[in-house]
Amino acid sequence: TDVEVTAIDRAKKTVKCGRKVYSYDKLCLCTGSVPFVPPMQNVSGKRNVCGFLTAADAQTVHDLASANTRAVVIGAGLIGMKAAEGLSKICKSVDVLDEKSAKLVRRHLEHHGLRFHLGQTVTRAKCSGKTVQRVVLQNGKELPCDLLVVAVGVRPATALAEAAGLTVERGIITDPATMQTSDPDIYAAGDCAVSVDMLDGSKKILALWPNAVAQGRAAGSQMAGGDLTVGGTYA
Repeated sequence: TDVEVTAIDRAKKTVKCGRKVYSYDKLCLCTGSVPFVPPMQNVSGKRNVCGFLTAADAQTVHDLASANTRAVVIGAGLIGMKAAEGLSKICKSVDVLDEKSAKLVRRHLEHHGLRFHLGQTVTRAKCSGKTVQRVVLQNGKELPCDLLVVAVGVRPATALAEAAGLTVERGIITDPATMQTSDPDIYAAGDCAVSVDMLDGSKKILALWPNAVAQGRAAGSQMAGGDLTVGGTYA
C-alpha cells in the first residue's frame, strides 16, 4: 500500500514501483477512476470545495456542513444526489446544478427543500481568500455558497495502460466475458475498464460496485487458469 506504480514493461513482464521492480505472469489493472472536475474559474484549491467519491471526501463534507451552511452541489447523478440527500438533512439550503434530472425524483427532493437549477453549472466562484462565498452560474445568476460539492462523475484512470501500449478508448478495452485486455497476459476490471451493457449491448464505462465485483472475480479466475466469466454488467 501507499506505493505508486510508475510503469509496466510488457516485454519483460515487470511492474515498476519507484526503485523496486516486480515480475508477473498475469497482471490485472484495477486502477479505478478519478473525479471529473468541470472547468470553473477561481475554484481549484479552495478550502470549502470538495468531491464526493471517497471516505475522505465524505469526512470533509461532514466537517464543513452545519445548520447554517448554504450548500451547492454540481451534478444530479447517483453521487450528486446522494450528497444532496445527506446535506438536505443538515444544511440551511441545498442547490443542485445539472443538465437534467428525473421529474419524479426532482419533485420528491424539492418537497424536502432542495432547489434544482437544470441546464446550469458553475462558471466561476467569488471568494474571500481561500474560501468560496458565492458561485456564478452560466446564466449570470449568483448563489451564496458556504460549501461546494463537485459530483459530476468520474473518468477512468488509464494512464498506466496507455503508457504500456494497451488499447484504450476512454477506458481500457477488454473482452467482455474474460476481462482480458489487448495483451493476453494483462486483464482489467472496475471503473478503468470498458465493458458491455447487458441491457443494450453497448460498450461503455459502467462505474458501479456490483460490476467491478463481477469483473474482478472473472479476471481473477481467468488469471489463475479458471473459466469464470462475467455474466453481464449493467448501468
